[in-house]
Amino acid sequence: MLKKRVICLRPTCPYLLEPSSSFKKFCDYLVLATIIVQSLVLPYLCFFFKRLNAVEDGWLYMLDVIFIFGLYLDMSTAVKTLGWNKKTLMKVSEIFIYKSKQFTTWVDIFSTIPLEMSLASVHSVFVDPTRRIERLDRLHPNPASEVFPPILLFIVFLLIQRAELNVWIGYIRIRLVKYFLLFSYSIYFASCVVYGTTCFWKCSRYGWMSYNAAIYSLIYPNSTGFKKATQFLLSLDYTATRILSLTWGHTYSYSVGDIILEYFLILWGYYLFSFCFAELAACTVLQLEVRVMYQQYIKDLKNFAFRSIGGRIPPELKRFMYNMVRCHWDYNRRYQITGKNSIINDMPENLKDDILTCRIIRCLKSVPFFLEVEDEFIRSVANIANLNVFPPSTNCKSERFSTLHHHIEGRYPRNGITRDRQRLLHSRIVHTHR
Repeated sequence: MLKKRVICLRPTCPYLLEPSSSFKKFCDYLVLATIIVQSLVLPYLCFFFKRLNAVEDGWLYMLDVIFIFGLYLDMSTAVKTLGWNKKTLMKVSEIFIYKSKQFTTWVDIFSTIPLEMSLASVHSVFVDPTRRIERLDRLHPNPASEVFPPILLFIVFLLIQRAELNVWIGYIRIRLVKYFLLFSYSIYFASCVVYGTTCFWKCSRYGWMSYNAAIYSLIYPNSTGFKKATQFLLSLDYTATRILSLTWGHTYSYSVGDIILEYFLILWGYYLFSFCFAELAACTVLQLEVRVMYQQYIKDLKNFAFRSIGGRIPPELKRFMYNMVRCHWDYNRRYQITGKNSIINDMPENLKDDILTCRIIRCLKSVPFFLEVEDEFIRSVANIANLNVFPPSTNCKSERFSTLHHHIEGRYPRNGITRDRQRLLHSRIVHTHR
């Protein structure tokens, strides 16, 4: 009945990993870091460097090896299915069939394709043998051949989208992080594309790069600031001023193509700003509306106490009344998961029971006693548990010794129950298990 802390569920080959093991989590974080590095480094090397040396090419191949290793671990990890027919897939064939139904799996597979080797094989067939070595030497260190890894950047936004579904996380803060990353990545990738359209192979004399360099040399003949500035910083400044609609830009568009591209950047910046501002404004209004309702509760309580007793209330009674109102608000209004105004009241009974059982399981896993117990045992306990709500500072006493009271984020009057001070604040909910 106790939980076994193992990395592999199968001792023989092919090995099968435990999905909740620390090794699997470490590998997932390592692959996520690899995706972020590849998504940032490859566009920069592709548009601004064009050619790589042996050391840079080796680092890119090392990142590819890490990602392929993470893909192998993902295919050899046990899968716990969701829905009504919950089961654990332990066979490699079942795991592969289950993973192949997901779109993200195919994106991961296509991202591991060594496109530079495919191009090299094509050149080896159609290129003159006398010039084959020269062509392959020019082709292999080109970072433009690795175009698939930056596509995996959507995984970062997918993780943020999953975090938005968590009702216990401040959605305004998580969306601020999301929109900050969206603006940053948009400016970064747009700067690479803007530079590539003008100076990918050779800078056009009518493009914005050469045109502004000529203007700067005429205005400041003794200054070498524009020449010393890197191409990446110049392109980043040009793109950021257009997307953010800033007026202090140092670069100007001259050709028709640059002007059209500049208008596209401005329109994209307007779209991003209006979309992000509308989302944040809606979230802020909804959050402030809830707080206004809560303040109205407190105001009504103060008016009732002042008119009924004349304001002569002992501090203990005042604190108890405030805690009672807060308990009622958090249970029925604020979280809206359980209570009379719950969002699951109109759901079918089986779905409602499933949601409540999952909530009780999450609460049980915060108890030190259930940390070393298997999930099947926790689910069996949650199925027979009932939910009781008590106001703060309530001392629960049971007549049966087989009853376990678990105070969620609460203050238990006895010592030795838990040492975690984060769960010793504001008693709200008690789960009773018999």
